[in-house]
Amino acid sequence: MKAPEKNKGFTIIELLVVISIIAMLMSVIGVAAGRVRIVSKNMQQAANIHSMGVGLELFEKEFGFFPDSTRMPLGGSYVYGAQQLAEGLVGRDLAGVDEDSGFYVASREQKRIDNEPTYYDVEEEKSRNNRVGPYLNIDRESINVVEPSQLYDDYADGGIYCQYNADSHSISNGYLRAPVISDNYNMKRVELESGSVVQAGTPVLYFRSNPSAKYFRPGENTSWTSMDEEACSYSVYNYYDNIGFFEMENLKNPEEPHRFAEGDADGNGKDGKQEFYEFITSRKVGSYDMPVRKDTYIIISAGYDGAFGTDDDITNFDN
Repeated sequence: MKAPEKNKGFTIIELLVVISIIAMLMSVIGVAAGRVRIVSKNMQQAANIHSMGVGLELFEKEFGFFPDSTRMPLGGSYVYGAQQLAEGLVGRDLAGVDEDSGFYVASREQKRIDNEPTYYDVEEEKSRNNRVGPYLNIDRESINVVEPSQLYDDYADGGIYCQYNADSHSISNGYLRAPVISDNYNMKRVELESGSVVQAGTPVLYFRSNPSAKYFRPGENTSWTSMDEEACSYSVYNYYDNIGFFEMENLKNPEEPHRFAEGDADGNGKDGKQEFYEFITSRKVGSYDMPVRKDTYIIISAGYDGAFGTDDDITNFDN
């Protein structure tokens, strides 16, 4: 009698095991691919910050100083360091810096432009002849220059100067522009005046150092919360240079505040000023507190999580 042939197919149990293994492998591959994307973005943003540094060095060779970063009052709001970085590298209208403008540059002797609409007007020969730069190639896909109103609905709550209407793409005069350079983490869909759409990220922050400052962090008898703007202005780096952007919501996750925001925003018991000054304290000097890059400037991107002050921030210093 002929023995019955054995079933050469999969049993249901074997099939389920194979499916489970494939699902596990796909999950691992998905996590790995996501991590690779983040690493790639981080490397790209680090390269962008390096390019900004090169541009700032070119600016310094032209003017004899780096762009200022001190927040400047204008029309009831403030122009912050992030906006001055964009001004120094590409100009307010992306056509280069107008040398007659005293709106952002460090020399206090230069003219202010509050009532000078010809400045930053490409239709004016005087303005065109004054242009230097740009010092940053914004044609690169990963670099976007946008107005604060295109990123934040509540930019006015942070006292951020912006006259650009993001809905109508209108502005009364080019000299009223105050853009920022966003990082490359694709957090906000932004429609440009040209009609093209880009994925912008969090503004890149810029702080110029005050090398003549006598101290860096609060003295022995001074608390972090008592460090007001005047006190911070005597520090090597001034926390208030970009405080308006610390008060904005996290574009990636609105529930996760910036650690540099005033007060104990993240609930870890530290004031935002303390978080900031500890973040930029050099780890290479142990005998006393000294900031990184104390003679030049620092640049900070919020990184993939969109929150300033976390471990994934991308900067121009290794700490």
